[in-house]
Amino acid sequence: MGKLVSGILGMDSGARAGQQAAQAGERFAKDVYFKPYTLTSGFGATQYTPTGTYESQLASPFYNAQIAALGGATNLLGGLAGFNPQARQADIYQQQAALLQPEFQAQNIAMQEQMFGSGRLGLKLAGAGVGAGAGGAVSPDAYGLARAQQQTLADLAVKSREQALQEGATLADMSTTLLGQGIGIAELEATLIKLGVDAESARAAAAAAAGQVGTGGYQTMAQAGMNQDKAMGSLFGSIGSALISKSDKHLKKNIKVVGKLNNGLNLYTWEWNNKAKALGVNGIEIGVIAQEVQQVIPKAVVKDNDGYLAVNYTMVLGY
Repeated sequence: MGKLVSGILGMDSGARAGQQAAQAGERFAKDVYFKPYTLTSGFGATQYTPTGTYESQLASPFYNAQIAALGGATNLLGGLAGFNPQARQADIYQQQAALLQPEFQAQNIAMQEQMFGSGRLGLKLAGAGVGAGAGGAVSPDAYGLARAQQQTLADLAVKSREQALQEGATLADMSTTLLGQGIGIAELEATLIKLGVDAESARAAAAAAAGQVGTGGYQTMAQAGMNQDKAMGSLFGSIGSALISKSDKHLKKNIKVVGKLNNGLNLYTWEWNNKAKALGVNGIEIGVIAQEVQQVIPKAVVKDNDGYLAVNYTMVLGY
């Protein structure tokens, strides 16, 4: 009966045009979605998988360089963590002092030979001492040599510390440099993924634009059909109100179950909410809820001109 009324009034024209527009849109929609892809460049390859994850793989030269840089940085950072400047200073000092000992010994022997030849061997040699010994005086020549040797060792201690600190700083700089290189190469993967996303986004946008062109004619037809339906709305309201009534749950409040129809649908009472009042519907009603009817008798539910669900009560009560 509902089909008969709508056929007489021509009120399915908008629906038919809308259906045609929807069908045309579906043909283009599949190309508008963001799809899985694979992109290959000189940096490597990236892909967006059907499971919704992004993957990337750098080309071998970049990948190997990244592994070498990060591995080297890790090793150097490990060495830096265990680096002890004081211990390293002591090692350097001991190594260099040991190298000086033969030279110091040769200087001492040469001094003794010189003193022997000059007849001053009787003077007490104090070695590294700087004061007079208990049994004699200190040779000025021996004193000067000992002092020079001690100053050399003192200078060596300073230089040993400077070298130890420089080695630590160099180790830190090398670690930072290698780490930066590894991170820089890793950023290429982010660039790869961005290239893929940009390319797929551009393709989807082009497909969407093509879809707009392809469905434009159908949309115009659908709008014309809806305008025709709207123009016939008052006539349909006067004739069809007995058959079809708004019953969308989104227009109702204070909904209460008061019974059950023979077909199993619940019977309710309700008040129309502010959305319904804005459409000119008011008061307290009794009936069914369109969303429930839609599950049992889909053909008995339609969407009205206001975009809400309405129920054909003739079909509901006769079901």
